[in-house]
Amino acid sequence: MLGSIYVLERMEEMITKLVVALMHVTIVNIRLLPVGLLHSLPIPYATWEDTSMDFVMGLPKYKGYDVILVVVDK
Repeated sequence: MLGSIYVLERMEEMITKLVVALMHVTIVNIRLLPVGLLHSLPIPYATWEDTSMDFVMGLPKYKGYDVILVVVDK
């Protein structure tokens, strides 16, 4: 489906490597996660009270850009 929108050289190879790496990280993290009951997150009193920002780096260049800024308002 992505191939019909975006065309990248060696896209299938890149996706395969990413999936294999994520599977490894998931397996390692499953062994490290604590076991117990889940607790709901506190409800914020106002918008933009609990935010986080991060850069996604190392992406293939598109129109000269290779970084995405991700902003999350919980």
